Amino acid sequence: MIEYILLGIVQGLTEWLPVSSSGHLVIFEQLFNIKVDLFFNIALHFGTLLVLLLFFWKDIFRLSKKWIIYIGIGSIITGAIGFLFYDILKSMFSSLLAVSLGLIFTSLILFSTKRYNGNSKLGIIDSIFIGAAQAIAIIPGVSRSGMTISTGLFRNVKKEEVFKFSFLLSMPAIFGALLYEGSKVGFNFNVNYIIGFVASIIIGYLSLNFLRDIVKKRKLHYFGYYCLIVGIAMLFVSII
Repeated sequence: MIEYILLGIVQGLTEWLPVSSSGHLVIFEQLFNIKVDLFFNIALHFGTLLVLLLFFWKDIFRLSKKWIIYIGIGSIITGAIGFLFYDILKSMFSSLLAVSLGLIFTSLILFSTKRYNGNSKLGIIDSIFIGAAQAIAIIPGVSRSGMTISTGLFRNVKKEEVFKFSFLLSMPAIFGALLYEGSKVGFNFNVNYIIGFVASIIIGYLSLNFLRDIVKKRKLHYFGYYCLIVGIAMLFVSII
């Protein structure tokens, strides 16, 4: 039970911070020899998805009318890439080497956001690029929020818009992954799963507020140092 609570806390802390929650789940599972299936990891992501519903409940209805096409386009691109490379991507969830390289890659992306301060509204082309970035972030170690927010900033999209769009775009991706993986292994929610699920919700709500302040203050690149250090450390661990 303690192991499941630990993974729930890890998910809640890292899901919205640009440090790759899936990568951190793999790290803790590998280092502490915790045996869980991919469905549980996705279920934890679903827990933090519920946080989005709590956090954005006012914006969801308003923005759904404004961005429904953009969310649809981005989701199709994410889903198509994820489906085509499903087997390859799934195999990476047991590889510390993949996580370490993903974190190092994330650090480089985050470092490059330092000078970007967008002033344009979100458009169709932006949603295509952000959807593709989200697909790349399926790789454990590559931060979903880091990739999508950074891509939006590179596209000169306003900080507030790219922050909200990034997490609204995650909703169909996480829900779709839960249904797809659940259909393969069965929707097996035992007591430990539920406990980890609840832990991810509580901690996830706290960390999402924290990330919003970071994006506003243009300090996203600070997490690049963390990703670089952890990535290099895990690279050495995976080699030895």
